Amino acid sequence: EKCNCGLSSKCVQSSRGMMAGCYPLEALLQSTFQCFYNQTCIDSHNVFQALNISSSTSSQFLINSSIESILNKLMVEDYSINISYEKTLCNKKSTTYLV
Repeated sequence: EKCNCGLSSKCVQSSRGMMAGCYPLEALLQSTFQCFYNQTCIDSHNVFQALNISSSTSSQFLINSSIESILNKLMVEDYSINISYEKTLCNKKSTTYLV
């Protein structure tokens, strides 16, 4: 069945590793980072520079995770709370997170 942009904003199709559709934002959210980290794919679009990150960098997100699913998790890799009870009771000294 043909997708109708008037009926759904999620009408997208794959275009050389990235999604393209009625609305650029919806297409981007349904895309993955696979093309963004691949210079050949980026070069084929003649628009972007590849993101400089090693594939050996550990992440809880798979390379084929949709950008929307990562943004839904606020792109937080690790969230940790460091509680220190120096001089005051139950006074949180710091909260850190890695993006």
